[in-house]
Amino acid sequence: MMYTISRQLTFFLLASIAVLFFCLRFFNVYQVRENSMEPLLLNGQKIIAVRNRTLHRGDIVVFENPEDNRLVVKRFLLSPGDPVTIRNGILITPDGNVPLTVRQSHLLSNLEFIPDNMFFALGDNIFNSHDSRDYGPVTINNIKGKVLLF
Repeated sequence: MMYTISRQLTFFLLASIAVLFFCLRFFNVYQVRENSMEPLLLNGQKIIAVRNRTLHRGDIVVFENPEDNRLVVKRFLLSPGDPVTIRNGILITPDGNVPLTVRQSHLLSNLEFIPDNMFFALGDNIFNSHDSRDYGPVTINNIKGKVLLF
């Protein structure tokens, strides 16, 4: 009887360690620290992101801002090879038109396509978001994870 309990306890502990290792290896918990994804994600909200996932247009990702290496949460809008079309201060995307300031239009004006290994990120709250319109495409290696739960 004691042997069975000891064996069950050992199995439970090993299984718990395996689950913990799996979670720590593939998932991260982050806290949203900006208003750029409102109303979907609120400042202070906790999110779970998974590493090493295939990304698609519209996915929400956590990545390092190329200007200051701060972690930010934005929507994956344009992939490598996607055209960058600007007309009259408007960025034309497959998901709709995005208004640009004069500075943003100038920054993106020489960009015809999203370069290899880069992506274009945009906050849902476009009038209160510092994103690829302000700093250009971001290296895919900056991505920390794809948001799964919020």
